Amino acid sequence: MAGPSVDLLAQLRPDRVTVTVAGHPFILTAQCAAQWISAIAVDPEDLYGIVPGLIADDDVDTMTALCDTHPDMGTRWFWASRTALGRAAGRDWWWAHNLSRKCLGVWPYINGMLLRQGINSRTSTYPDWLDACYSMLWERGDEEAQTKLDLELNMKPAGLPVAQSPGATRAMMAAFAAD
Repeated sequence: MAGPSVDLLAQLRPDRVTVTVAGHPFILTAQCAAQWISAIAVDPEDLYGIVPGLIADDDVDTMTALCDTHPDMGTRWFWASRTALGRAAGRDWWWAHNLSRKCLGVWPYINGMLLRQGINSRTSTYPDWLDACYSMLWERGDEEAQTKLDLELNMKPAGLPVAQSPGATRAMMAAFAAD
C-alpha cells in the first residue's frame, strides 16, 4: 500500500521562503526569478538585498526592533541571506549566488537567449530559471568549458568554513596537538 503522496520538489524548492532571524520568522516577498536576481544585484557581496531587503513591509517594525536589541544583526542578516538563497534555489547558496552573479555580468545576452527560448525571469521560479541558465551555458560549451563552468559555480567563497564530521575534527585536532 502506498503512503501519503509527498511533493519532494516542493519541499526542496518552496513557493515561499521563510528565514528565522533572532528568533523571529520572516516570510520573504520574492516570488519569481527576476525578484531574486534583483535582490542579489542590490548587494552582490553581502546579499542584504535578500535579507532584510525582501522582508515584507508588515515586518519592518519587527526588523527595526531586532536591529535595536541585537548588536550582531549585521552578521545575522548576512547568514540569513545565504540561508534564504539556498532555500529559494533548492541547492547550495554559493552555487546559486555564483550563477546569478555570472548571469548578471552578461545580462543582455543571458536574458535575451532565455527569452528567445520562452523563459522569462518575471514568470519563472528562481530554481527553474537557474536550471535554464545552467543548461544553456553548459550545452553551449565544449567539455573543457563545461568543466570550468561546474568548477566556477561550485567554488565556495573564501572564508566559508568547510563542513567536517566530528570524527574528522577530532583527528585534525589530535594531529595538531601532536605537532
